[in-house]
Amino acid sequence: MPYALMVASIHIVPFAAFNGMQDFLQATHATLELPGLRSLLTRHTLTPTHWLHVPEGSFVTPHEQALVQAVWPALAQQAASTEQEAPPVSLAAWTAAQHGHNIHSQDGWALMAPAHLHITTDSISLLDPSGLALSAQDNAALLQAVQALWAEDGLTLQALPNGHWLAKAPWLHGLALPSLDRAINRDVRAWMPELRQTKTLQRLQTEAQMLLYNHAANDARTAQGLAPINALWVWGTGSIPASPMQTTLQIEVHDTLRTAALRGDYRGWTAAWQTLDQVLLDSVQNAQQNTDSVQWILAGEQQAVTLSPHTPSWFTRLTQGWTSWRKSDPVQALLQQL
Repeated sequence: MPYALMVASIHIVPFAAFNGMQDFLQATHATLELPGLRSLLTRHTLTPTHWLHVPEGSFVTPHEQALVQAVWPALAQQAASTEQEAPPVSLAAWTAAQHGHNIHSQDGWALMAPAHLHITTDSISLLDPSGLALSAQDNAALLQAVQALWAEDGLTLQALPNGHWLAKAPWLHGLALPSLDRAINRDVRAWMPELRQTKTLQRLQTEAQMLLYNHAANDARTAQGLAPINALWVWGTGSIPASPMQTTLQIEVHDTLRTAALRGDYRGWTAAWQTLDQVLLDSVQNAQQNTDSVQWILAGEQQAVTLSPHTPSWFTRLTQGWTSWRKSDPVQALLQQL
Protein backbone atom coordinates (compact mmCIF):
# COMPACT_ATOMS: atom_id res chain seq x y z
CA MET A 1 0.00 0.00 0.00
CA PRO A 2 1.19 3.58 -0.62
CA TYR A 3 2.51 5.55 2.29
CA ALA A 4 -0.15 7.40 4.23
CA LEU A 5 2.27 10.23 4.93
CA MET A 6 1.60 13.63 3.44
CA VAL A 7 3.88 14.45 0.53
CA ALA A 8 6.62 16.76 1.85
CA SER A 9 8.35 17.52 -1.42
CA ILE A 10 7.90 17.11 -5.17
CA HIS A 11 10.81 16.96 -7.60
CA ILE A 12 10.05 17.68 -11.27
CA VAL A 13 12.43 16.62 -14.05
CA PRO A 14 11.79 18.33 -17.41
CA PHE A 15 13.05 16.45 -20.48
CA ALA A 16 13.47 13.15 -18.65
CA ALA A 17 12.88 11.84 -22.17
CA PHE A 18 12.65 13.64 -25.51
CA ASN A 19 12.12 13.00 -29.20
CA GLY A 20 14.90 11.03 -30.84
CA MET A 21 16.25 9.60 -27.60
CA GLN A 22 15.39 6.01 -28.41
CA ASP A 23 16.67 6.24 -31.99
CA PHE A 24 20.01 7.55 -30.71
CA LEU A 25 20.38 4.76 -28.15
CA GLN A 26 19.60 2.11 -30.76
CA ALA A 27 21.80 3.61 -33.48
CA THR A 28 24.85 4.03 -31.21
CA HIS A 29 24.23 0.95 -29.05
CA ALA A 30 24.60 3.29 -26.10
CA THR A 31 22.88 2.59 -22.80
CA LEU A 32 21.30 4.95 -20.35
CA GLU A 33 22.62 3.62 -17.05
CA LEU A 34 20.49 4.93 -14.20
CA PRO A 35 21.15 2.44 -11.39
CA GLY A 36 19.45 4.57 -8.73
CA LEU A 37 16.16 4.90 -10.58
CA ARG A 38 16.33 1.28 -11.71
CA SER A 39 16.78 0.10 -8.13
CA LEU A 40 13.90 2.21 -6.86
CA LEU A 41 11.58 0.89 -9.59
CA THR A 42 12.70 -2.73 -9.35
CA ARG A 43 12.35 -2.81 -5.58
CA HIS A 44 9.02 -0.97 -5.83
CA THR A 45 10.30 1.80 -3.55
CA LEU A 46 8.83 4.20 -6.09
CA THR A 47 5.93 3.28 -8.32
CA PRO A 48 4.01 5.15 -11.04
CA THR A 49 0.83 6.52 -9.50
CA HIS A 50 -0.37 9.10 -12.01
CA TRP A 51 0.09 9.85 -15.71
CA LEU A 52 -0.37 13.32 -17.14
CA HIS A 53 -0.97 13.59 -20.88
CA VAL A 54 -0.61 16.87 -22.77
CA PRO A 55 -2.27 16.92 -26.21
CA GLU A 56 -0.01 17.21 -29.22
CA GLY A 57 0.35 20.85 -30.21
CA SER A 58 -0.39 22.13 -26.71
CA PHE A 59 1.31 25.42 -25.87
CA VAL A 60 2.15 24.04 -22.41
CA THR A 61 4.77 21.36 -21.76
CA PRO A 62 4.10 18.38 -19.47
CA HIS A 63 6.59 19.60 -16.87
CA GLU A 64 4.89 22.99 -16.73
CA GLN A 65 1.45 21.42 -16.44
CA ALA A 66 2.72 19.12 -13.69
CA LEU A 67 4.11 22.12 -11.85
CA VAL A 68 0.88 24.12 -11.85
CA GLN A 69 -1.07 21.04 -10.79
CA ALA A 70 1.32 20.61 -7.86
CA VAL A 71 0.90 24.27 -6.92
CA TRP A 72 -2.90 24.12 -7.28
CA PRO A 73 -3.86 20.50 -6.37
CA ALA A 74 -7.52 21.08 -7.26
CA LEU A 75 -6.46 21.32 -10.92
CA ALA A 76 -5.43 17.66 -11.01
CA GLN A 77 -8.87 16.62 -9.78
CA GLN A 78 -10.57 18.80 -12.39
CA ALA A 79 -8.36 17.39 -15.15
CA ALA A 80 -9.20 13.84 -14.10
CA SER A 81 -12.92 14.53 -14.39
CA THR A 82 -12.83 15.74 -18.01
CA GLU A 83 -11.19 14.59 -21.22
CA GLN A 84 -10.95 18.12 -22.63
CA GLU A 85 -7.74 20.12 -22.44
CA ALA A 86 -7.97 22.55 -19.54
CA PRO A 87 -7.45 26.28 -20.15
CA PRO A 88 -3.88 27.40 -19.44
CA VAL A 89 -2.98 28.26 -15.88
CA SER A 90 -0.47 31.05 -15.32
CA LEU A 91 2.95 29.60 -14.58
CA ALA A 92 4.15 33.18 -14.24
CA ALA A 93 1.77 33.70 -11.32
CA TRP A 94 3.56 30.95 -9.41
CA THR A 95 6.89 32.59 -10.25
CA ALA A 96 5.53 35.91 -8.97
CA ALA A 97 4.47 34.26 -5.71
CA GLN A 98 7.97 32.79 -5.37
CA HIS A 99 9.36 36.32 -5.52
CA GLY A 100 7.11 37.76 -2.84
CA HIS A 101 4.13 39.05 -4.82
CA ASN A 102 0.57 38.64 -3.65
CA ILE A 103 -1.48 36.75 -6.23
CA HIS A 104 -5.12 37.52 -7.03
CA SER A 105 -7.40 35.59 -9.37
CA GLN A 106 -7.83 38.49 -11.83
CA ASP A 107 -4.13 39.34 -12.12
CA GLY A 108 -2.33 39.10 -15.42
CA TRP A 109 1.22 37.74 -15.23
CA ALA A 110 3.74 36.67 -17.86
CA LEU A 111 7.35 35.62 -18.22
CA MET A 112 9.55 37.28 -20.82
CA ALA A 113 12.95 36.39 -22.21
CA PRO A 114 15.16 38.72 -24.26
CA ALA A 115 15.70 36.58 -27.33
CA HIS A 116 17.08 36.31 -30.84
CA LEU A 117 14.99 35.17 -33.79
CA HIS A 118 17.13 33.75 -36.59
CA ILE A 119 15.32 34.59 -39.82
CA THR A 120 15.93 32.85 -43.14
CA THR A 121 13.84 32.48 -46.28
CA ASP A 122 12.53 29.15 -45.01
CA SER A 123 12.11 29.58 -41.27
CA ILE A 124 12.12 31.81 -38.22
CA SER A 125 13.86 29.95 -35.40
CA LEU A 126 14.24 30.95 -31.77
CA LEU A 127 17.72 30.59 -30.30
CA ASP A 128 17.98 29.49 -26.68
CA PRO A 129 18.08 32.74 -24.65
CA SER A 130 20.38 31.11 -22.09
CA GLY A 131 23.07 30.81 -24.74
CA LEU A 132 23.08 34.45 -25.88
CA ALA A 133 25.67 35.63 -23.33
CA LEU A 134 23.58 38.69 -22.42
CA SER A 135 25.33 40.51 -19.60
CA ALA A 136 23.42 41.56 -16.49
CA GLN A 137 24.17 45.20 -17.33
CA ASP A 138 22.75 44.96 -20.85
CA ASN A 139 19.79 42.95 -19.59
CA ALA A 140 18.96 45.71 -17.10
CA ALA A 141 19.35 48.40 -19.77
CA LEU A 142 16.99 46.61 -22.16
CA LEU A 143 14.44 46.02 -19.40
CA GLN A 144 14.49 49.70 -18.43
CA ALA A 145 13.99 50.78 -22.05
CA VAL A 146 11.11 48.35 -22.64
CA GLN A 147 9.51 49.29 -19.33
CA ALA A 148 9.49 52.97 -20.32
CA LEU A 149 8.06 52.08 -23.73
CA TRP A 150 5.23 49.95 -22.34
CA ALA A 151 4.39 51.90 -19.18
CA GLU A 152 1.38 53.63 -20.78
CA ASP A 153 -0.16 50.21 -21.43
CA GLY A 154 -0.12 49.38 -17.73
CA LEU A 155 2.69 46.84 -17.91
CA THR A 156 5.40 46.59 -15.26
CA LEU A 157 8.58 44.54 -15.47
CA GLN A 158 10.89 42.94 -12.93
CA ALA A 159 14.22 41.24 -13.58
CA LEU A 160 14.55 37.63 -12.41
CA PRO A 161 17.82 35.96 -11.34
CA ASN A 162 17.88 33.67 -14.40
CA GLY A 163 17.86 36.59 -16.85
CA HIS A 164 14.14 36.38 -17.62
CA TRP A 165 11.66 39.13 -16.83
CA LEU A 166 8.45 38.97 -14.84
CA ALA A 167 5.66 41.07 -16.35
CA LYS A 168 2.34 42.18 -14.92
CA ALA A 169 -0.57 43.84 -16.72
CA PRO A 170 -4.35 43.34 -16.53
CA TRP A 171 -4.62 42.46 -20.23
CA LEU A 172 -2.23 39.50 -19.81
CA HIS A 173 -4.87 37.64 -17.82
CA GLY A 174 -6.19 34.57 -19.60
CA LEU A 175 -3.89 34.74 -22.65
CA ALA A 176 -2.71 31.43 -24.11
CA LEU A 177 0.88 31.75 -25.30
CA PRO A 178 3.37 29.01 -26.28
CA SER A 179 5.99 27.96 -23.77
CA LEU A 180 9.60 28.98 -24.32
CA ASP A 181 10.56 25.30 -24.14
CA ARG A 182 8.17 24.50 -27.00
CA ALA A 183 9.74 27.05 -29.33
CA ILE A 184 13.51 26.95 -28.74
CA ASN A 185 15.43 25.81 -31.84
CA ARG A 186 12.18 25.37 -33.75
CA ASP A 187 10.36 27.34 -36.40
CA VAL A 188 8.25 29.69 -34.29
CA ARG A 189 5.70 30.19 -37.07
CA ALA A 190 4.18 26.89 -35.96
CA TRP A 191 3.67 28.31 -32.47
CA MET A 192 2.10 31.67 -33.21
CA PRO A 193 -0.96 32.35 -30.99
CA GLU A 194 -4.23 33.63 -32.40
CA LEU A 195 -3.81 37.28 -33.37
CA ARG A 196 -7.32 38.27 -32.29
CA GLN A 197 -6.62 37.28 -28.68
CA THR A 198 -3.17 38.87 -28.52
CA LYS A 199 -3.75 42.10 -30.41
CA THR A 200 -2.32 44.32 -27.66
CA LEU A 201 0.71 42.12 -27.20
CA GLN A 202 1.39 41.98 -30.94
CA ARG A 203 1.36 45.78 -31.12
CA LEU A 204 3.73 46.10 -28.19
CA GLN A 205 6.03 43.47 -29.65
CA THR A 206 6.30 45.46 -32.86
CA GLU A 207 7.15 48.60 -30.90
CA ALA A 208 9.73 46.72 -28.85
CA GLN A 209 11.43 45.29 -31.95
CA MET A 210 11.97 48.80 -33.29
CA LEU A 211 13.38 49.92 -29.94
CA LEU A 212 15.71 46.91 -29.71
CA TYR A 213 16.97 47.42 -33.25
CA ASN A 214 18.29 50.87 -32.35
CA HIS A 215 19.44 50.15 -28.80
CA ALA A 216 23.08 50.76 -27.85
CA ALA A 217 23.35 47.35 -26.18
CA ASN A 218 22.68 45.70 -29.53
CA ASP A 219 25.20 47.91 -31.29
CA ALA A 220 27.80 46.69 -28.81
CA ARG A 221 26.75 43.07 -29.24
CA THR A 222 26.97 43.29 -33.02
CA ALA A 223 30.45 44.80 -32.76
CA GLN A 224 31.48 41.82 -30.61
CA GLY A 225 30.06 39.33 -33.08
CA LEU A 226 27.17 38.38 -30.78
CA ALA A 227 23.62 37.84 -31.94
CA PRO A 228 21.50 40.95 -31.29
CA ILE A 229 18.46 40.83 -29.04
CA ASN A 230 15.71 41.33 -31.62
CA ALA A 231 12.66 39.89 -29.86
CA LEU A 232 11.00 39.22 -26.52
CA TRP A 233 9.51 35.77 -26.05
CA VAL A 234 6.44 35.94 -23.81
CA TRP A 235 4.92 32.89 -22.11
CA GLY A 236 3.62 31.58 -18.80
CA THR A 237 0.33 33.45 -19.14
CA GLY A 238 -3.15 32.16 -18.39
CA SER A 239 -5.74 32.30 -15.68
CA ILE A 240 -5.22 32.02 -11.94
CA PRO A 241 -7.34 29.41 -10.15
CA ALA A 242 -9.67 30.51 -7.40
CA SER A 243 -8.57 27.51 -5.34
CA PRO A 244 -5.80 28.17 -2.80
CA MET A 245 -2.17 27.88 -3.81
CA GLN A 246 -0.14 25.15 -2.10
CA THR A 247 2.40 26.99 0.07
CA THR A 248 3.71 24.32 2.44
CA LEU A 249 4.85 21.85 -0.19
CA GLN A 250 8.48 22.03 -1.25
CA ILE A 251 8.68 21.95 -5.05
CA GLU A 252 12.02 21.65 -6.84
CA VAL A 253 12.48 21.69 -10.61
CA HIS A 254 15.63 19.92 -11.78
CA ASP A 255 16.42 21.51 -15.14
CA THR A 256 19.90 20.04 -15.65
CA LEU A 257 18.70 17.96 -18.63
CA ARG A 258 17.06 20.89 -20.37
CA THR A 259 19.93 22.50 -22.30
CA ALA A 260 21.25 19.27 -23.77
CA ALA A 261 17.76 18.10 -24.72
CA LEU A 262 16.88 21.35 -26.48
CA ARG A 263 20.15 21.19 -28.41
CA GLY A 264 19.64 17.56 -29.36
CA ASP A 265 22.87 16.72 -27.51
CA TYR A 266 22.09 13.10 -26.63
CA ARG A 267 25.46 12.34 -25.08
CA GLY A 268 25.35 15.44 -22.91
CA TRP A 269 21.79 14.60 -21.90
CA THR A 270 22.80 11.05 -20.95
CA ALA A 271 25.69 12.32 -18.81
CA ALA A 272 23.43 14.84 -17.08
CA TRP A 273 20.83 12.14 -16.37
CA GLN A 274 23.46 9.91 -14.78
CA THR A 275 24.43 12.71 -12.42
CA LEU A 276 20.81 13.46 -11.58
CA ASP A 277 20.19 9.77 -10.93
CA GLN A 278 22.27 9.93 -7.75
CA VAL A 279 20.39 13.03 -6.61
CA LEU A 280 17.12 11.16 -7.07
CA LEU A 281 18.33 8.14 -5.09
CA ASP A 282 19.71 10.29 -2.26
CA SER A 283 16.47 12.26 -1.95
CA VAL A 284 14.38 9.11 -1.59
CA GLN A 285 16.75 7.53 0.90
CA ASN A 286 16.88 10.72 2.98
CA ALA A 287 13.09 10.95 2.94
CA GLN A 288 12.84 7.37 4.18
CA GLN A 289 15.24 8.07 7.03
CA ASN A 290 13.23 11.14 8.04
CA THR A 291 9.89 9.34 7.57
CA ASP A 292 8.94 11.91 4.93
CA SER A 293 7.19 11.27 1.64
CA VAL A 294 8.78 12.45 -1.60
CA GLN A 295 7.45 12.32 -5.17
CA TRP A 296 9.40 12.54 -8.40
CA ILE A 297 7.69 13.63 -11.62
CA LEU A 298 9.49 12.65 -14.82
CA ALA A 299 8.32 14.63 -17.85
CA GLY A 300 8.83 14.12 -21.54
CA GLU A 301 7.45 16.07 -24.48
CA GLN A 302 3.91 14.67 -24.33
CA GLN A 303 3.51 12.96 -20.96
CA ALA A 304 4.65 13.08 -17.35
CA VAL A 305 4.57 10.33 -14.75
CA THR A 306 4.43 10.75 -10.99
CA LEU A 307 6.55 8.30 -9.01
CA SER A 308 5.37 7.95 -5.42
CA PRO A 309 6.74 6.00 -2.44
CA HIS A 310 5.31 2.56 -2.04
CA THR A 311 5.62 -0.20 0.54
CA PRO A 312 5.77 -3.51 -1.34
CA SER A 313 4.03 -6.54 0.05
CA TRP A 314 6.04 -9.30 1.71
CA PHE A 315 5.56 -11.48 -1.36
CA THR A 316 6.90 -8.76 -3.67
CA ARG A 317 9.94 -8.27 -1.47
CA LEU A 318 10.52 -12.02 -1.39
CA THR A 319 10.28 -12.57 -5.14
CA GLN A 320 11.72 -9.35 -6.58
CA GLY A 321 15.24 -10.76 -6.62
CA TRP A 322 14.10 -13.86 -8.50
CA THR A 323 12.12 -12.13 -11.21
CA SER A 324 13.92 -8.86 -11.92
CA TRP A 325 16.51 -10.52 -14.15
CA ARG A 326 13.80 -11.71 -16.53
CA LYS A 327 12.22 -8.33 -17.07
CA SER A 328 13.18 -5.60 -19.52
CA ASP A 329 14.91 -2.58 -18.07
CA PRO A 330 12.16 -0.75 -16.11
CA VAL A 331 13.88 2.61 -16.68
CA GLN A 332 13.83 2.24 -20.47
CA ALA A 333 10.25 0.97 -20.38
CA LEU A 334 9.17 3.98 -18.33
CA LEU A 335 11.02 6.67 -20.26
CA GLN A 336 9.81 5.36 -23.63
CA GLN A 337 6.26 6.16 -22.59
CA LEU A 338 7.04 9.85 -22.00
